[in-house]
Amino acid sequence: MIYELEPMIVEDAKNLHEFFNQIARETNFVTFEEFESPSEKVCKSIIESAKEAPNYAYCIKKDGKIITSLIATTRNGRLRERHKSNFGIAVSKKHWGKGIGSLLIEKVIDESKKNSISKITLKVNEKNTRAIKLYKKYGFEIEGIYKKDRLVNGVMETGISMALFL
Repeated sequence: MIYELEPMIVEDAKNLHEFFNQIARETNFVTFEEFESPSEKVCKSIIESAKEAPNYAYCIKKDGKIITSLIATTRNGRLRERHKSNFGIAVSKKHWGKGIGSLLIEKVIDESKKNSISKITLKVNEKNTRAIKLYKKYGFEIEGIYKKDRLVNGVMETGISMALFL
């Protein structure tokens, strides 16, 4: 199957909220439980704030439903930090292992280059070895470790900060 990334629009807010609920049910690798996922109103705000470069939000839809999201933000108003961007990706479990993660990372790198971003950052759960392997494949390096970063099902888990320098 060929996947096509498309920019999110405010009309996608409800769809994005439902997607966030879905991935919260499917994996412990997101930072929220299903009942804590961003509301439709917050999703609308996320999409609206991503309209202006260097911020962006993309998704892939199948049968009208979001199956993956890519959201990147920068502190473009701060001169000392406008060179870096932070991103998060999510893929519905049914679509894991189909190359979508690579497509998303390539988009992040492309958008960063277009917007003069020289440092791309992310945070990942240490148990998400598939994601860590993917990030390393594209040159991301481990920058830091966050011990006892998240409480998942009563167990403290470690977070890893990674960065790619362009």
